[in-house]
Amino acid sequence: MPMTFTSMLAPKGTSGSIANWAGYSKLDLPVILEEAQYLIYEMLRVREMRTEWTFGVKVGYSGVALPDRYLDPLGPLYDVTNGRKILQTPQNDLQNLRSYEAVSGAFGTDPFSTSAGNPWVVVHKVGHDLTQSSTITISGSTPVDVIDINSTYQIEPIDADNFTLFRAGEPLAVTSVTGGGSSATYTGNRLVNGMPSTWSILGTGFWFDIAHTDPCVYKHNYYRRPQLLSASNPNNFLTDRYPTLLRVATQAAAAEFMEDDGKYQKHVAKLGALISSTIITDDLSLRGASFGTDTP
Repeated sequence: MPMTFTSMLAPKGTSGSIANWAGYSKLDLPVILEEAQYLIYEMLRVREMRTEWTFGVKVGYSGVALPDRYLDPLGPLYDVTNGRKILQTPQNDLQNLRSYEAVSGAFGTDPFSTSAGNPWVVVHKVGHDLTQSSTITISGSTPVDVIDINSTYQIEPIDADNFTLFRAGEPLAVTSVTGGGSSATYTGNRLVNGMPSTWSILGTGFWFDIAHTDPCVYKHNYYRRPQLLSASNPNNFLTDRYPTLLRVATQAAAAEFMEDDGKYQKHVAKLGALISSTIITDDLSLRGASFGTDTP
């Protein structure tokens, strides 16, 4: 019978249900099904998970947020605007490739704006010429709301006349106000802009070795985690093409729920073997492909 979200969450005694496979009725079925899918997607990489991301980077920016459900990159990055291929570098090496130049200046009157409950501070300075990922140290500012602005920051989203200071700690702003007085100045290190030569992934961001002088459009192939099964998304390629994977993964998650370490280890080992053979079989989708080489 077809496997669906509804059939798997049916009560014990129903063919095709998780409770039936586990032989136990007192299971938190929605959570078990969700955890089973995450367990699969930690290891599985097949053609149905490959996709393409087209994105733009604005002037002054050195990175963008990764798309939702991003897992792993697939090959180099393609600069559509300039017709070139850009290779990836390990994230620990990216900082060593970046160049900075010293900057200093003064702000106008009351240049800082807070937003209630928000850790960010927006700075207004006409024609500032700073870039994303630059660092600055501010001094001479009066407090804005409950925030002491005089500190060191990394610059985040920007436009020609405004940029945002990233604040990692407390306190959060209580109100949305503008302030700072008329004596605030800054010194810092500006990330040099130009044409990027490499990229890396750090946290939830896609970063370049340099800030952009000109806007660029890129294409990037990657593995994406599919949407989780739900009442509105009752089936996908797992239920249709790899139902055994999903059944074994739910058995492992059910064993974990019941604190049965022996069965959990047994099902996880079986799942790992199934996924390994599935990935090998999936490589047949590249049969007949011509592979190029990337020269660092």
